[in-house]
Amino acid sequence: MNKKLLKSIVCIASGVGVATSIPFTVSSCGESSEKINALPESVYKINQSTHDLEGFKPGISLSIYDGKCDTMLIPDEVTSITAGAFRDNVVPPFINKIVFSKNSKCNTINGSAFKNCSSITSVTLSGALYVHPSIFEDCSNLSSITWNACVVTSVASSSFENISQSGTIKVTNPVNGFNSEALLRYLKANAGLPNNWAASN
Repeated sequence: MNKKLLKSIVCIASGVGVATSIPFTVSSCGESSEKINALPESVYKINQSTHDLEGFKPGISLSIYDGKCDTMLIPDEVTSITAGAFRDNVVPPFINKIVFSKNSKCNTINGSAFKNCSSITSVTLSGALYVHPSIFEDCSNLSSITWNACVVTSVASSSFENISQSGTIKVTNPVNGFNSEALLRYLKANAGLPNNWAASN
């Protein structure tokens, strides 16, 4: 019997800048003034019928972005990320951030989409997300999670297993009192988040 039950996380999108150049430059991430440089949308394989993000385009050389980009900004048109799309270090080692923009249409991250991507150190999530098991499992260097205006209903038990043993959780623009401390407690109890993680204001 499969004990990894499919559950979901629901968040309300808020506060991430929109990329306008190649490589993409995003003026802000969450409520931060930090600038990020994202891979261009042209590197992604997106099913034009379903708007599923299936991974990187085959045969494309991502090495030309080494030293220029450090972020995957999930394209706004994407409605879901397919199972295992970036699993097992498909993400190049110079990319350490994943960001969903405030205009993201993504509502589903399928199982193991980013499992075992060791270069990822931070994730910024937003939008109404239906989250399958193991999405960030074994991302051993993931140490920062930001959720924009987050409202959690439930989460797969393996979503954040075996990530960095210490790190920080931050909720920007809390909804109905669901702040960083509440998300921290919830993910520790239900999603495999390590005990040494802390809330960030």
